Amino acid sequence: MTIDSINSTTRPRILFVDDEALILDSLKRAFRRDREHWDICYLDAGSSVLSLLDKPQYDIVVSDMVMPNVNGFMVMKAVASKWPNSTRYIMSGQATPDMIAQVRPLVHGFLQKPISCDEIRMRLQETLESKKVVPHCQRETSSVDSRLCRTADNKRTRVTGAAIQQTPVLRIKSYVRRTSSKLRAQMSGVACARLSQGLS
Repeated sequence: MTIDSINSTTRPRILFVDDEALILDSLKRAFRRDREHWDICYLDAGSSVLSLLDKPQYDIVVSDMVMPNVNGFMVMKAVASKWPNSTRYIMSGQATPDMIAQVRPLVHGFLQKPISCDEIRMRLQETLESKKVVPHCQRETSSVDSRLCRTADNKRTRVTGAAIQQTPVLRIKSYVRRTSSKLRAQMSGVACARLSQGLS
């Protein structure tokens, strides 16, 4: 087992698992410049992952598929169970269609070997950005929805309150209108009577 990692609670944590030493060496050289902002761990056996599962989870786990004893499927099954919020990729050039079908429900994507380290870095950056942005968007959406709900509730309260306050006034106005109509009718009747008396 080989482990090359910088312990950090703030930097994104990335785990590479591959039993081929040349692959791990290439990854270490390529990602040396990323160690300032990524906490990267390299393991040369699937069985080594099992000993890490009780530790803080890695944000991204990239594993080979065809490995002795503990293969990529077993790694991803254990990781998905213990670190459900991790993003999981299989990186392999020897996986059969049956292997891929078996592991597909457990992973978020596949990296086909041979693959350049620049392509791997781009995929990692995209994944980390999505992890950082999506929860923020969800919080913003939730906040906006909450404000809209509060605004709607306040409007309903104000309208209801105004209606309650205006009800007596509306009743008074209605009463005044009915009373005025009666008075006008009475006055009109009196005027007509006097007019009739004058003509007779």
